[in-house]
Amino acid sequence: MAVTQSRVVDPRTVTGQILVDIDADRWPEDPTAGSLGYFGLYVAKNPATEFRDNVLLVLTRFIVDTDIDVSFLFYDIEREARALLEWMEQDTQFVEAEMDPTPTLYAEAGRRESGCYEGAALQSGCYRDPDAGWLFTATKYVAYQRANVVYLLQCTATSASQERETWRELTAVVRSARFEG
Repeated sequence: MAVTQSRVVDPRTVTGQILVDIDADRWPEDPTAGSLGYFGLYVAKNPATEFRDNVLLVLTRFIVDTDIDVSFLFYDIEREARALLEWMEQDTQFVEAEMDPTPTLYAEAGRRESGCYEGAALQSGCYRDPDAGWLFTATKYVAYQRANVVYLLQCTATSASQERETWRELTAVVRSARFEG
């Protein structure tokens, strides 16, 4: 059971780094991310529509009982997206630490060899936003644990583009999100 949980918005409070492979020229980092409750926020320089295509990073720190099974963080993780208006799922992957996982999800999650990686989930699809119209979104969750401290990293990309190449590019960015250190 989680004793405490809190959003992390200041990189100086994390042992290690949160990394994402993103083209900084096309996706500059928004300096207001922390004030919005995000660890990181990248906004497309030239969005295709009025909707601001974005990639966000959310990091949550949990202090847990030492005997907790961290995989509980992934139960029903896909439910939030599936509740979106007219959700059309394109892909869902879930990997537990003790399973023989999809090699790419594990490699992207990192940290397996040090015993810190606890699981990952990736989900993508489209939904209709009442204000912005049809949007594509891809989200990856990865959990890392050291002793009784667990970090849950969420990386979500959202775009108004209807181009599959843009979707593939954003899914690759989301897949690249990882904790190192």
